[in-house]
Amino acid sequence: MAWRKALKHRIVVALLQLLRAFLLCLPTPVSLFVGELAGRVAGLLTPHLSKLARRQLESSLSLETDDARHLSRRVFGHLGRLGAELLLLPRLRSRLSDRVELSEGSLEVLRAAIEAGGPAAIAVTAHLGNWELLAQRIAHEGFVISAAARANPNPALGRWLVEERRRGGVQTLERGRSAFGLRAALRRSGFIAFLVDQDTRVPSVFAPFFGRLAKTPSVPAELAVKHDLPVVLGLIHREGSKHRVVVTRVEHHDLDGGPEARILALTERLNAGIEAGVRAHPEQWVWVHDRWKTPPA
Repeated sequence: MAWRKALKHRIVVALLQLLRAFLLCLPTPVSLFVGELAGRVAGLLTPHLSKLARRQLESSLSLETDDARHLSRRVFGHLGRLGAELLLLPRLRSRLSDRVELSEGSLEVLRAAIEAGGPAAIAVTAHLGNWELLAQRIAHEGFVISAAARANPNPALGRWLVEERRRGGVQTLERGRSAFGLRAALRRSGFIAFLVDQDTRVPSVFAPFFGRLAKTPSVPAELAVKHDLPVVLGLIHREGSKHRVVVTRVEHHDLDGGPEARILALTERLNAGIEAGVRAHPEQWVWVHDRWKTPPA
């Protein structure tokens, strides 16, 4: 029944709030260690996800089985640490500039993209490192960020996430519910941000990713080509107790052919940039997602 489902959703959020209260009572390093430990335990309790992660690690990075198993455990540890960081966002935001560093030149790339936009610009990222901190760190510099996101199947949890982004200066554009919001974002000076590294039910093209064609969301490239908008690729990774953001410009005005050809070529460039980031920090990507779920037609 609908009321039972709604009650279940509210209980999940209530439990997360209790967990947050517990973690906030601990020093941050201890809270993150607890999260990492919980992530590794979750890997043991979800053998189907562990098997998927190992299989994709083996085929994508050409790893032996033992090496893939070891790296898979680190992947689950990172996911647990990521979950703890999301619960600790109120604390992390208080010293965001210290905890999340912008690499040299990244701020200049962001400013140049906005100055060249008409007026908006496209920002693309991936589920690498802590992407929520990435968006909030850029917003912290005074940039307007409108992040496209899938509506959470748990409405109560979805509202909580939207509110946490709002407190960090990030507006959420829920997929399928925000056509008006997207049009408004295109008219104002700021970034429209997209995650493009998962196989989801959105307009997509097949582009190379780790040597195989992967179904990749094409909306960011379509907006960039159709509206002649600048594009940046922003990636974040963990370095010890801190995070580092690297932002680069992805050009598309030099691409030849009609709109469809340019959209595909730009998506390929974005995939190549994301792949390079994942190769550099493979333990910080979501290998538990079936990236090559949909075969090319």
